[in-house]
Amino acid sequence: MTALRYVKAVRTRYINSLEKEINSAKDILNQDLKSVDIIKTKNEVNTCVQMLKKYSDTVEIQCEKYISALGENEDDEKEIDKVMDEDMSLCDRATRFVSLLEQLSTHIVSQLADKKDTEEKVLHQKSSKGS
Repeated sequence: MTALRYVKAVRTRYINSLEKEINSAKDILNQDLKSVDIIKTKNEVNTCVQMLKKYSDTVEIQCEKYISALGENEDDEKEIDKVMDEDMSLCDRATRFVSLLEQLSTHIVSQLADKKDTEEKVLHQKSSKGS
């Protein structure tokens, strides 16, 4: 029974961590890109994507360990179904946020490239006028 409590506690810890990262993803996605440091935001996006993937994978592993620790007891069948539904739902949410963050990252890269092109054109025009 001690092993079951330990596995359950570890699973809960990673679920909480994944939920925290999902909330971070929501915050990042709700930012107005015009009013933030775009490079800092890109770094936040990359970090959040990595953490979402890491914690999602770990939650899946801990779910399997928890189910294994519960055993094959029929009384635990409802608990197993509940755990699997909760964990898979959470991991699916994390996957959706990873996709949204990756789209945002692509948009940010595009914005940075456009900004760089504009700056280069301005510098070229200034140097042409100065000659």
